[in-house]
Amino acid sequence: MNQFEMIVVGLLLTMVFGMFVIGKWVMVIMINSRINQ
Repeated sequence: MNQFEMIVVGLLLTMVFGMFVIGKWVMVIMINSRINQ
């Protein structure tokens, strides 16, 4: 693997991890707002 491929793979992993964290965070907010009503 050359350096460019490492950077691309790193960016993809970061994007997937970020999407997972944001999705989990949105789910928690939706559940909390539903409980509070």
